[in-house]
Amino acid sequence: MKNLKFLLPYIIIYSILFLLPVSLIVYYSLGSNDVSHIYFFDVIKSNLIREVFFNTLLYSIIATFITSLLGWILGFTMVFGSSRIKTFTSFIGILPLLVNPLVIIYGWMLVLSNGGWVNNIVKAIFGNTAGLQMLYTPQAVIIGMVYLGIPYMTLSIALSMLEIKTTILSAAKTMGASFIQIITKIILPISKEGIYTGIFFVFVISVGYYIIPSLLGGGKVDFISTLIEQNVNKVLNWPLASAISIWMLVSMILMFLIVKNILIKVFR
Repeated sequence: MKNLKFLLPYIIIYSILFLLPVSLIVYYSLGSNDVSHIYFFDVIKSNLIREVFFNTLLYSIIATFITSLLGWILGFTMVFGSSRIKTFTSFIGILPLLVNPLVIIYGWMLVLSNGGWVNNIVKAIFGNTAGLQMLYTPQAVIIGMVYLGIPYMTLSIALSMLEIKTTILSAAKTMGASFIQIITKIILPISKEGIYTGIFFVFVISVGYYIIPSLLGGGKVDFISTLIEQNVNKVLNWPLASAISIWMLVSMILMFLIVKNILIKVFR
């Protein structure tokens, strides 16, 4: 009972901020006044919605995978690098948090545009006729998702790596362990909790992005968030938008559980 008293404020806040909005979304998804029409089935029947669901999950998984690789490298150098490397990687790791995301996305639009430095480098190497159409493509969306997800992944992994004592690494080197063995047998198993946390944060954030697919995708790359916005503001179909939201929430939970089980088997 004593513990319940301490938990009561958190339970109330959780109920107001999460359970109540989700309950309202479920209510709207059932059609509100028109309960005879089940909008959950409309999500399954629609080829467009299924395609957008698949693309959203696919791009989010790709972005999360790339972010986890880059974040692990940055986190490793942030913890075990020299003082200069630590300073540099710490700055790189938290840089996206220091700038407004909208400014960052507009910056990437300039970089990836036909007159951006990416195309200028390609043209300088392969000739003026060469060029890459990067802007308004899924690749541009993934780049933006990775860049904004780097801080969450890097900091999560770096915090877990701080638990590794340098004496353990020194002992492993003394016993003849190679650099690869130290990483696979010591660093990766100890930092797995940080990897789990980083993957969870980046994946959840990636699935819910709206500005990135709207700007870097240029309306050509649809995400669940853009589909929900269209049904709410343009089509004015709130029940369908709510049903899509519920399906997306369930899909995210299932996808995270699957990925977590895979990672547990990998790091076992």
